[in-house]
Amino acid sequence: MNKLIAAAVLLVIAVGCQRASTDAAPAPAPAASGSSSAAAPSFETATYKLEIEPIGAYKKGEAATFRVVLRTKGEFHVNEEYPTKFKASDTPAVRFAAAQLGRADHPEAFKAVPCASGKDNCTLELTVGFTPQESGKVRLGGEMSIGVCNKDNCIFDKKTLEREVPVS
Repeated sequence: MNKLIAAAVLLVIAVGCQRASTDAAPAPAPAASGSSSAAAPSFETATYKLEIEPIGAYKKGEAATFRVVLRTKGEFHVNEEYPTKFKASDTPAVRFAAAQLGRADHPEAFKAVPCASGKDNCTLELTVGFTPQESGKVRLGGEMSIGVCNKDNCIFDKKTLEREVPVS
C-alpha cells in the first residue's frame, strides 16, 4: 500500500512539471541536488534564486515580517504540486508566528507571481511572521524546501537561509 501511495505522489509531482510548449527543447537541467548547504542570505543556481528579504525596520517585542523569495530562471517555473515549505530556525532571539509554513497548511503566507508568458508561476513569495525577542543584531532564517521545473525536468532542493538584521 505504501508503494502505491509513493507512486501516486511521484506521479502528481511529475504531472505538475508538465507544460505544453512548442519552443525548441532547452538543454537538460542539472540533476536535483536535494541537499542542504551552509546557511546564507541567498542562493543562486542556473535554475533559480532564493533569498531572504527584510521588510522595514525591526523593534524588540513588536510583531514583524520578512520575505523568502524564490525566482526561477530561463524556462523554469515554480512546481505548484511540490509541497513547498519553510521550517523556521529555532533561536531565543526570535519567536516565529509559526514554526513551519507549508503551502497546504498556510496558503495565505504564499504569493505566486506569473511568468511573463502568463503560463505558470515564475516567482513565489513567502511572508514569515516573527517577533524579535532581543535588540542588536538578530539572525532570521530557516530551511526552505522548493521545487522548480521546465518542460523536461524538475529540481527539488532544500536550502538553509539566514540573514542578520538590526533590531532596535
